Amino acid sequence: MKTLVVFIICFILSMPAYIHSAGDKENAPAVEKQTDFRTLEGHSEEVRTIALSPDGKMLASGGEDEVVILWALSTGEKLQTLKGHSDEINSLAFSPDGKTLASGDSGETIILWNTATGEKVNTLKGEDSVLSLAFSPDGKTLASGDADETVILWDTESGKDIKTLKEHSGEVYSVAFSPDGKTLASGSDDKTIILWDIAGGEKRSVLKGHKDAVNSVAFRPDSQILASGSSDKTIALWNIASGEKINMLADNKESVQSVAFSRDGKMLVSGNEDKTITVWDAQTGGKLKTLSGHNEVVTSVLFSPDGGSIVSAGEDKNIIVWETGIKAAFAVPPAAVTKPLIPPLAGKLPDVKTPAFVVKPPVLAAPDLHYDVRVEDANANGIFEGGETITVHALIENKGKGPAQGVEILLSGHNSLITCLGNSRVVGDVEANGKRDTTLECSLPMRLKAETARLSIELAEQRGYSPAEIKSITVAMKSAEIKETEQVISRHVDVDVVPSKNDNFKRNNSYALVIGISSYRDKDIPQVKYAKSDAETFAKYLENIGGVPGKNIKLVTNEMVTKGDLEAYIEDWLPRRIKKDSEVFIYYAGHGTPDPESGEAYIVPYDGNPDYKSKLYPLKRMYAALNKLPSEQIVVMLDSCFSGAGERGVMSQGARPVSISVENPVLAGGNVFVLAASSGTQISSDFEKVRHGLFTYFLLKGMKGDADGDKNEKIELQELYNYVKEHVSETASAELNREQMPVLLPDIEQKRTSAIEITRMK
Repeated sequence: MKTLVVFIICFILSMPAYIHSAGDKENAPAVEKQTDFRTLEGHSEEVRTIALSPDGKMLASGGEDEVVILWALSTGEKLQTLKGHSDEINSLAFSPDGKTLASGDSGETIILWNTATGEKVNTLKGEDSVLSLAFSPDGKTLASGDADETVILWDTESGKDIKTLKEHSGEVYSVAFSPDGKTLASGSDDKTIILWDIAGGEKRSVLKGHKDAVNSVAFRPDSQILASGSSDKTIALWNIASGEKINMLADNKESVQSVAFSRDGKMLVSGNEDKTITVWDAQTGGKLKTLSGHNEVVTSVLFSPDGGSIVSAGEDKNIIVWETGIKAAFAVPPAAVTKPLIPPLAGKLPDVKTPAFVVKPPVLAAPDLHYDVRVEDANANGIFEGGETITVHALIENKGKGPAQGVEILLSGHNSLITCLGNSRVVGDVEANGKRDTTLECSLPMRLKAETARLSIELAEQRGYSPAEIKSITVAMKSAEIKETEQVISRHVDVDVVPSKNDNFKRNNSYALVIGISSYRDKDIPQVKYAKSDAETFAKYLENIGGVPGKNIKLVTNEMVTKGDLEAYIEDWLPRRIKKDSEVFIYYAGHGTPDPESGEAYIVPYDGNPDYKSKLYPLKRMYAALNKLPSEQIVVMLDSCFSGAGERGVMSQGARPVSISVENPVLAGGNVFVLAASSGTQISSDFEKVRHGLFTYFLLKGMKGDADGDKNEKIELQELYNYVKEHVSETASAELNREQMPVLLPDIEQKRTSAIEITRMK
């Protein structure tokens, strides 16, 4: 299955490689002066993957331009360009002896190359997109993580598949063999990591704890610890023997795309969606350094064997080699942290060079967090019953000499408890010798399965000073027998139960930009209560029943949606990915505003203000950019009003609401269809009863199946429009005493003969 789209620019394929050094001021990345670097330029599209030969001499890179480039790491010289793929390259792996390179693409193909000659050794054909590759330590087996939710084990000599491992329920984004050859780890879009016994090919254990897709897994050199990077913005460290999570590195602004250990196991590096590379102390969990130099998402990172270099690749088409061992490039973690959170390496490892850090580090006071947890149920009988209120009390104490920053409570365990309580609660900073008492409270659903349930609670501190202890309780649960109340509740929260993933509906070339802004930088701008959560739910629907691959959905909320971000996503991120056969979906929930003089409609970004037109993003600019895309099917859904009236619209000071339309002349001649929550001077309403925007609530109900008028298990755009128009207008009139009539522009029945499919049930 293809998860990314390729643009082929023929005249760039022969582009030479360029090397920039720290002295090249004009082209140098913005990094601290003491960190030397070199930039390797040679790819014409984004670089998706890099791999380093075991001796550290040869670097391989691949990406959307469908070629593999071999580089001399020491000089940056381009050695060879390997051509043979007809789709974007997602993964590379060197064999342990360095003589073979494996490359996997979105066209279901793996090619084995002779690294000395550049010739093809063998071609392996799978069933779906190859997303990750790893050689076993003996070189006899190649593992591929695929988009069809499987891991395939290949015999490298014969090229035949040995076994297919089928336990994941989502695309497998990363695979890694333990250095001792006993374990294979696979990370998936289903938020889990599975540890496989290599000898028998059987599942050993499932590691659960991430709240979003696991993008990358890496073993520490002694095979005792596994690191996993996730779209939930965290890195987890796991004890392989027990399967327990022993630390979580949560000081990341965006998704973690790639993780790798240094050869001595003392450091961990991560490549991040926020365009940065982070270096961590792998034993304490402290952050050592953040490197900034890429202009787009960092897709892949690795250490050189001697630890003296870090190599990173990004969507900006560049590869950067950071010479960390040349100078004292990194600041060390606070000196007060002396006790490692992770077991030290056992046995002897190869004698390697560790990058030199600051010779005289500043002595900074560190926090020392401790916490106690108490769980109560309303009737105090120790049984969690349907409809009962439960309370979690967490007393957090900082016994250290320095403040704890960005403390967060993380919850995991039984799905009913996590759905009720949530999976996290922000506590904030805790001063030295200070205490914070935090309470989480919720009412359980009426229907509970009679069983025992486990709830685990842990603390995370944004710099990694998190207690290693996880506190767990086990309770008995039973259902309440109040059928009438249960029916009333289920009628209004049904959209919060995200439909199961429809594996029969896959639109591999589809992309989506999903935007929700609930709070704004300018606190005088009213909040849009449910915009952020509406966007998050809509994104899940698109992935599960809309056929859009999770990796192709860009979900951005609140501070992630500045005017500059909107310009980048709409006018840069999308055009670099969309082909003629791509379906494109745009969803926006947040404030809109009009120009009282011209009547032009604007989106209000997170950093925007209706008083300053220069800080707003015009709808007509968005429509014009979308119409330039080669796609023949672009659907925009707007849960916002642009008249300036009401809950999802704002006005500049002294102005009055105006009659305005989201239509634009640009729409008449293009392939963009807009389904909007309201028109004219109408208000786009929040629906407090269900804790959603009124339009989005019925949009989700319709996508889930209620709009299926012809009962063919498919929801088409015209069906969806007919459904939301009827139910939104009726509910707004009956329950909110106002008018709200959704609109679809332009008239789809006149413009298209073929239907536009939004979701599919089966």
